Amino acid sequence: MSDKPAQDNLFAKPLPHLVDFAFDEQVASVFPDMIRRSVPGYETVIAMLGVFASSLVTPGSRVYDLGCSQGAVTRALRRHIREADVTL
Repeated sequence: MSDKPAQDNLFAKPLPHLVDFAFDEQVASVFPDMIRRSVPGYETVIAMLGVFASSLVTPGSRVYDLGCSQGAVTRALRRHIREADVTL
């Protein structure tokens, strides 16, 4: 099994008819690639959230990553927050 995310090519070809977008198993399987290519500055935003949080949290804080999908923000927070008694 590879650590490299599957490449998103779900919408590479024209669809025979339009359907509503659904976050289904197919999308989930390529989501890391899809989000990085679809959201300008995605990785920078994730990294900066960790930097900002590190200057804002106080001892005893609880920090929540709402809608955490891949857990990328949670990992960025963990890398940057050095307070020992902060709960993520």
